[in-house]
Amino acid sequence: MKNQSVGGQVTHSDHASGVVSLEFQVEKASAEIGELFAGARGVDPALDEFGHARTRFYSEAMAS
Repeated sequence: MKNQSVGGQVTHSDHASGVVSLEFQVEKASAEIGELFAGARGVDPALDEFGHARTRFYSEAMAS
């Protein structure tokens, strides 16, 4: 977002850069959580008889 001062000089709003930073962080967190859920879905049930590995992946995703 650009603001124009009385002298005609164009300045950038700090608000706009904060929004972009927030959007980037939300996208990054979403991607990381998606990877954790994919890992949980990828656990072979035959090798995880009691569900401990899958539960750990889901717990990590919820804690993120």
